[in-house]
Amino acid sequence: TPIPLSSWAVVNLGRARDDQVHRFVENLVGAMIAAGIFVERQAQRPPIFRGQMRDVQALMTQAARAASEMIGGRRPQLLLVLKPDAEQASYFMIKRISDTELGLPSQCCIDKHVFKCNRQYAANVVLKINAKLGGVNLTLVDDLPKFEQPTMIFGADVTHPPAGEKSQPSIAAVVGSMDRYARYSGAIRMQGHRVEIIADLELLALAMLKQFYRSTGGVKPARIIFYRDGVSEGQFKHVMAQEVTALRRAFKRLDASYAPRVTFIIVQKRHHTRFFAMNRQDSDRSGNPLREQSPKHPVFAVQPSQISCL
Repeated sequence: TPIPLSSWAVVNLGRARDDQVHRFVENLVGAMIAAGIFVERQAQRPPIFRGQMRDVQALMTQAARAASEMIGGRRPQLLLVLKPDAEQASYFMIKRISDTELGLPSQCCIDKHVFKCNRQYAANVVLKINAKLGGVNLTLVDDLPKFEQPTMIFGADVTHPPAGEKSQPSIAAVVGSMDRYARYSGAIRMQGHRVEIIADLELLALAMLKQFYRSTGGVKPARIIFYRDGVSEGQFKHVMAQEVTALRRAFKRLDASYAPRVTFIIVQKRHHTRFFAMNRQDSDRSGNPLREQSPKHPVFAVQPSQISCL
């Protein structure tokens, strides 16, 4: 699903000359058209602003204003920022300005790619741009198993300040799928120092459910799959009870009769679980279970008492 491009601008913080930047942009526009993206006439030669990294905020603001003027003052779609190298500090600053101050997607490219002007590189960048504009690049040929009913997938985690820090807040992040393909909506909230429970989950889930409803043309998910990361084993029951309750409150606020089925999955990376094939022929040379198993030869057995269904 390609998204038409009507308004964008370029900020050149690198060493490329104006003619090299124009050639790179023309190559990028050609790759967009080849990928099926309709590029409106005024967007085929976007305004270009040149400057130094120390002036990046002013340059990006000017570029965003110029891109907006291309379409009568409406919200522009994208900023293309050319950097001299892949240095991280400047990248983080560019993303902070574009995401939190301008509220615009940005695409960074570094000088060596501008100089080479490679077609394959341009095609790869176009995929990123289309996704940032809201398009879909890839879909599954067949629906996922058991996804016959409208299903919404959540992912959530809480990041805590480093050890020894006694005042910084923890950061809760939640994402939710907006369709059956690849669109996700995300939100972050600051909360109490080292608090593991997501304090605003009810409001975050409600906002994402409403967005899912709008994105799917008035469909509410019949099933919720909620992946929760970052929970220690001693907090499993407490986190599950609190956050599932918050989810159910969000359902009722959306519609008093709305009660989708919920699968709440706590995901752990730091554990000591090891899986072994029950039969030697079902393992590789190192003893690891094969990726695909015959129904007659399960990799491991799970007792019903080990599974909780909400």
